Amino acid sequence: MGIASIYVASELCLVQDKSENYKETFDFLSRRVKDFENLGNGNISSAVPLPELMSAGFTTLRNILGNNARR
Repeated sequence: MGIASIYVASELCLVQDKSENYKETFDFLSRRVKDFENLGNGNISSAVPLPELMSAGFTTLRNILGNNARR
């Protein structure tokens, strides 16, 4: 389940990534993998990327609807 959520969150990030060679997506993925590792060590406080996930989701929705402010 954790791997699947990392995959979905990374896909949402990738869809809106405008950085060269998708650097922002790879940085995001790296942070999520570290969070997943922390979850296994019992450090749950830093393992929930909800703000970033919500931001990626809303940006993707705006892109789909054609209402993105970055035009």
